[in-house]
Amino acid sequence: ILFRREMVSGSYEPRWVTVRIEGEKRPRKALAFLMNRAHDRYAGRLDEAVTADAIAKAIGPLGACRDYLNETVKALEALGIRDRPLKRMQRMVFERLDPAR
Repeated sequence: ILFRREMVSGSYEPRWVTVRIEGEKRPRKALAFLMNRAHDRYAGRLDEAVTADAIAKAIGPLGACRDYLNETVKALEALGIRDRPLKRMQRMVFERLDPAR
């Protein structure tokens, strides 16, 4: 289901990556979906602030991008995987949604 959902537009390239999981001695393989840089949806390398702005505002037919980001971080953490750059992006997006913070 995940593969079908991510591969529907051709904008991603599936790759096996090595991850380290808290509490496990050996690294594991995980399936990651990387942006296809040849695809017309690829925006190029964007500044983190520009990316956070876009994620905070973007909403599509499947929901808000910020919700997708939050659910991704939560699911990874439930598996014992801490993705520091993704967590930093989550904080940056949250700051844009709650400027009083």
